[in-house]
This record gives sequence, structure tokens and C-alpha cells, in this order.
Amino acid sequence: MSLPLDGGEHAAGSLDLYSRQAKAFGPTAQAEARRFANEASRALNLAARRAHDREITEQLRAALASRTLIDQGIGIIMGQNQCDADTAFAILRAASQRRNVKLRVVSAELITAVTHRTPRQGRRFQG
Repeated sequence: MSLPLDGGEHAAGSLDLYSRQAKAFGPTAQAEARRFANEASRALNLAARRAHDREITEQLRAALASRTLIDQGIGIIMGQNQCDADTAFAILRAASQRRNVKLRVVSAELITAVTHRTPRQGRRFQG
């Protein structure tokens, strides 16, 4: 007997039950198996959502840390070129694209060149 497990949009599976006897799963056993599969589907759905949420949280934390470096790079360019933040970002982005290097890497190199120190990552988000 095989029953689908619905893990929502992030997971799927099946509950497969075996017997050594033919027609071993009568109406009562089938109903009990369906109830169990429904409970297992809810557990699978919850586990998949939690894993997805953890992944999103880590991506957001990494984005916040990168953003700190990028903002510092923008500030340095603003000071050096006497320009506004949009113009400084355009300069930074152009350098990133020209060199085919991520914005945070270009910013980190700029910070290091100006301060003669390795830049610190942004504070760890506590949430």
C-alpha cells in the first residue's frame, strides 16, 4: 500500500507499507494508514518550512553583512569624489562589473586600501 505525503511546496514523499500476505490491508488498516499519512504529511510540511526558513534567514544575514561593506565602500567613494550616494554606488557597481567581481569584494578592497586594515564584517544580526 502506498500513500502520498504532502510536504507543501518544498517537499513530497510517500508512505509505503508492505505485507507478506496478499490483500493484507483491509478497510480499517487503510483508514488507519491514511490517518498516519496525514499526520506524517503535516510533520513533513513543518520540517520543510523550518528548513526553508533557516535557509532564508542565513541568506538575509549574509546580505546584511555584505551590505555593511558595500555601504562603507560607498561612503569612501562619496568622500573621495565629493558625490552623492547614488553616484558613488554607480561608480562602485561599474568597478565591480568591469572587473567581474562582487560588490562586497570591491568594497572590501577599497576599505583595505584606505584604512590599511582588513574590514570587519557587520555585526551579527541577533534575531
